[in-house]
Amino acid sequence: DTLEYQLTVINTPPGITSSPVLTAWEELSYSYDVNCSDDGQGDIRYRILEPAWLTIDSLSGLITGVPRNSDVGIDTVRIEVSDGNGGVGLQVYTINVRNVNDPPVLAQIPELVIQEDQDTVIVFKNWQSYVTDIDNDFTELNWLIEGRNNITAVSGIDSATISPEENWYGIDSVMV
Repeated sequence: DTLEYQLTVINTPPGITSSPVLTAWEELSYSYDVNCSDDGQGDIRYRILEPAWLTIDSLSGLITGVPRNSDVGIDTVRIEVSDGNGGVGLQVYTINVRNVNDPPVLAQIPELVIQEDQDTVIVFKNWQSYVTDIDNDFTELNWLIEGRNNITAVSGIDSATISPEENWYGIDSVMV
């Protein structure tokens, strides 16, 4: 007599064994090398489900990305690993994308005409349309104006006073 048995092999899904890097910095490269274990006979493939600023090498599991200012804050990362035989593992974690203070951008300020031997006061709020800052409100900016050759500039909180040397006239510049 012959006995026949039907065997069913159950695929064990792969499992991610590595610990993620939980902090990233805006505009700086982030990387995390995902590792997994699989008791089966499959071909391991990695896939990143979110966030969009991260990519993963499907064969090696290396995650890389550069978060932008719009990515700052807490974000959920979802990684999927599959073995090609129906087994799927998942790793979900939160990443804290930290802000890096970007410098303000100052557009070309129109030429300023001042009178010989007279002080001129510049009120900074009048320059609001010439400056953008992705991280700060205009009212939070600190201004510093420095004279070049024949002009002295003294900066205050809300304004600066520009003074030409006595009896001087001509063209000069200031650094903002």
